[in-house]
Amino acid sequence: HGLKLKAVDRAIAILDYLATTRSACGVTDVGRALGLSKSNVHRTLATLEVAHWVTQDPDTGKYRIGNRVLELGLSVLSNLDVRSASLPYLNHLRDATTETACLSLRIGLEIMFIDQIQGGHEVRLVADLGKRLPMWAGAAGKAMLAYLPESEIAAVLDNLRGSGTQVLASGKVVDVERLGEELAETRGRGFAVTSGERLLGAAGVAAPISGHDHRVLGAISVGGILPRFSPERATACGPLVAQAARAISSQLGDSSRSARGER
Repeated sequence: HGLKLKAVDRAIAILDYLATTRSACGVTDVGRALGLSKSNVHRTLATLEVAHWVTQDPDTGKYRIGNRVLELGLSVLSNLDVRSASLPYLNHLRDATTETACLSLRIGLEIMFIDQIQGGHEVRLVADLGKRLPMWAGAAGKAMLAYLPESEIAAVLDNLRGSGTQVLASGKVVDVERLGEELAETRGRGFAVTSGERLLGAAGVAAPISGHDHRVLGAISVGGILPRFSPERATACGPLVAQAARAISSQLGDSSRSARGER
């Protein structure tokens, strides 16, 4: 407790302490428990509050764990469940299509590929795992975007307009009006199909995965190299991908998906 902690270590120590207490704590309480000065505790808590890691009671001035910590914990648990539930379907889709099957998750208003079962061809699509990608390009992103609330769709489109990066891999410039029409088409058939958007010379098909609260968690997709995996073949694989997405969603608690199909 008498050690001089670096800022990050101090923040972690304070969060860990607040997470183990049953009641809100004041600056003095935290400082005494961790052997830190009141000024260091106050400065660290103020920074954590801005980022919503802690919240302060306006009446007592005491602090407790904030919503950001709770959201992170729920997200980690949810993501572990998604990956576990999706693995058999990734293998099934790869075997059925001979192309690469991928799992991606929603990260705020972006997406991230977190798992893949590579296709059996010598030349095959390989996903860039762990990289944040925009939602407005590629089958996986559009599959998620189509099923978000209108306010979140609007936020993604606003980000697109202001990004200055509206050119797809094919060199085509994104038409925001046409994008809205594509999202409507995706909702109508239950899956998204794209070609040459994230990677030149590749096509993909994807369907959204949702959880017990019916909110989009991610997407399952199949992608391959042109001309072998053409947009027409991707479209033909769409119902199989959508069926896998519904089954995964049902396992994650969204029983309405299996009962009524795509929303």
